[in-house]
Amino acid sequence: MFSKLPENAIKELREHHPEKNEGFIQATVALTDIATNMLRESPEFRRAFAKIHEEFLKYPESRSTIEQALQAQKEFGPNPNTVLN
Repeated sequence: MFSKLPENAIKELREHHPEKNEGFIQATVALTDIATNMLRESPEFRRAFAKIHEEFLKYPESRSTIEQALQAQKEFGPNPNTVLN
């Protein structure tokens, strides 16, 4: 599906054409909703999601993300809606 995105359209998005961002934003939100549902419903998807995040955490670029997550946890406390199985 994504391999069919025309290179020109990707290039235009990179060059930041705000008038063309709305469709991309809507598609991204829809894909985010789909991925969120897949996280809820698919152990296989959750494993794949965890795998890529575990790999990211091995690199120095993840430092800021980790620090922000720890700060958010201090600020907001544990999430009462956390699903623990």
